[in-house]
Amino acid sequence: MPLVELAAESSANVLIHGETGTGKELIAHAIHRRSNCCRGPFVVANCAAIPRELLESEMFGHVRGAYTGAIRDHKGYFEAARGGTLLLDEIGDLHADLQAKMLHVVESGQFRKVGSTRPEHNRARLISATNRPLQALVRDHDFRADLYYRINVLSIAVPPLRERGSDIVEMAEVFLARAAGATNPREFDAGAKLVLRRYLWPGNVRELRNCIERVLLANRHPVISGTDVERVLDTSLPVVAEFGPVRRLAEVERDAIESALRYHGGNRTRAAADLGISRRTLQLKLKRHGAS
Repeated sequence: MPLVELAAESSANVLIHGETGTGKELIAHAIHRRSNCCRGPFVVANCAAIPRELLESEMFGHVRGAYTGAIRDHKGYFEAARGGTLLLDEIGDLHADLQAKMLHVVESGQFRKVGSTRPEHNRARLISATNRPLQALVRDHDFRADLYYRINVLSIAVPPLRERGSDIVEMAEVFLARAAGATNPREFDAGAKLVLRRYLWPGNVRELRNCIERVLLANRHPVISGTDVERVLDTSLPVVAEFGPVRRLAEVERDAIESALRYHGGNRTRAAADLGISRRTLQLKLKRHGAS
């Protein structure tokens, strides 16, 4: 992936975006391993998983006595990642209160621990990741535009697994080799490879890895068949057609619009941004398809 190499050679802030489970953290780790920070730690801060009241302390740390219960100094993510890489995962869920403080760190390279007046220097490479449409969040004033432009110097889009074609089988074979081990080699037959290519993989790379592990647990044969793979998949989902256009383009467009609207809870501004069209264009298409 050329952009990974480019990001590794640069110290610019990187934004990785894609659906849940597409391997955004794996890409961030790959950048870290190839960069000048590779000897330092790789630290992941999940912005969506930290309670709002603890966000500042978890990110920047605190000193003893900063608040009731702070009986000792606490090292935050920025300090823990010193000399290495800090991945701000799910940054689209970062609360507005902390967005301003995060902007200050990105712009000045400094932060303060909670309860301290002494500035600390940030010595960690910053990579951000999100599965949310940040541009739409900026337009809706849910994410700061200035912070967005500071973290999005180099943008890496991670396509969903269903769009990676032959890469699916290649990744599956890597996961198979790792899970099976050198002493128990396994392989897919042609039928298994066909099933892997045709399945839509809504859970992306995470689901693929889980599928391979489940296949190995359920099957002791050296060669894994298409039936073996199908047994562990959600067969209620449609599959990708192998040959020719099987639906009219209008149907594909309508399904894409409906999917985007469902994903964004009916928010037309965000759905339009995800589809790469204006809100007005989306409204015209909805009217054309007979939707209100």
